[in-house]
Amino acid sequence: MPEKDSDTSEQNKEKDSPEKINLSKPDRIRSLEINQESEVFEMPDVIGFPASRAIGALQRMGLKVKIKGSGEVVDQYPHKGQKVKPGNTCILKLHS
Repeated sequence: MPEKDSDTSEQNKEKDSPEKINLSKPDRIRSLEINQESEVFEMPDVIGFPASRAIGALQRMGLKVKIKGSGEVVDQYPHKGQKVKPGNTCILKLHS
C-alpha cells in the first residue's frame, strides 16, 4: 500500500514540475517570430491633436517623438498610413 501513495505523489510532482514545460517548442518560436513581424503598423493621423495628446498616443505605440513648436499638431512625419514600427522616430510640427 505505501507504494501506491508514493506513486501518486511522484505523479503529482511530475505534473507540477517546471521541467515538464518546454518553452523552446518550434511552435512557440514560430509564434514569437510572427509577433515580431506584426509589430509594423500604419502611422495614425495626429494632425489637429494637442501636442500632449499626440505625443502620449505615439509613445504608447512605442514610437519616439520629436516636436517643433508648440500647440496643436499641424504636420507630421511619417504621414498618416505610412508603415512604422516601435522604436521609429516621428516628427511633429506644431502651430506656434
